[in-house]
Amino acid sequence: MSNHLACLRWCGFIATRREHRVVYNRIADERVVEMIDLAHALLEENVEHVAACRRIEG
Repeated sequence: MSNHLACLRWCGFIATRREHRVVYNRIADERVVEMIDLAHALLEENVEHVAACRRIEG
């Protein structure tokens, strides 16, 4: 997980703040929040299909 967070930080998607031994992460680019909101909306519109989806081979 730390490698993923480091990559997101390096790309500028998140920012970190350290307090003693604790590191806090926050979304640094508001466009990431917009993408997450869009993904939620798409999933909500297709919730039945997503819930029924298993593994599609072909």
